[in-house]
Amino acid sequence: MSVKLLRLVSAASLFAIATAGFAKDEFDLKVANVEIMRDRVIQDELGITEGQRKTLNGFADKFNAANNAKIAEYQKAKKQPDMAFQKYTFDQYVKMRTAVLGSLSDGQLRRLREITIQAAGPRAIMDKNVATKIGLTDKDYTFIRSTIVASDQKIAKIKGEVGEIIRKKYEKAAKPKTKAEAEALNKKVQGDIATQMKKREPEVSKIVKSSDEKVKTVVKQTHLDKLKALCGKPFQPKAKK
Repeated sequence: MSVKLLRLVSAASLFAIATAGFAKDEFDLKVANVEIMRDRVIQDELGITEGQRKTLNGFADKFNAANNAKIAEYQKAKKQPDMAFQKYTFDQYVKMRTAVLGSLSDGQLRRLREITIQAAGPRAIMDKNVATKIGLTDKDYTFIRSTIVASDQKIAKIKGEVGEIIRKKYEKAAKPKTKAEAEALNKKVQGDIATQMKKREPEVSKIVKSSDEKVKTVVKQTHLDKLKALCGKPFQPKAKK
């Protein structure tokens, strides 16, 4: 094959890749969560090949290298992370995410989106793209989001109060000297947290029930049926041998 022909084929291949990217489902691209692809079980479900895995790792390495370089730059200048730093890291993430999703086949991307929604459960409607897809209006979405956020804030307040109780109880406790002592202390702390949260359970249940009842005034069965359809077949990880 001549060099000229090789260049022509390469150019044609690049064009095909570019147009394939535009052909991908826009909804899938917006909703799919690349973070869960770190799990090898998810990769297996998507049918990721060894070649793809190498490519994906390359994207991740490039992302990490860029961020580490920026961190080193700030540390050398003795600068604290600022808006410019946050924008840089966000832009790097968007670049990495775009590359990862663009490397998947249409079927792999669709399955990733399905698993993403399954993992989110009913709260998937907190994603504006999902809410719109199942037929909820902008007004419905705003109402649902504000209701759930308000509920979460109330529950977070209760958890904060419990945390403060635990902090005061253990603030003067002796620091563990061994790994065993640290594990024993952690187990005791977690047990106390569970006990305190159990006492506040009626309050939490009341908050959740109130929130659910409000959400159900706009989220009807037709919406839930569409949401279920977007989940695809249930993802059931195979047990490791």
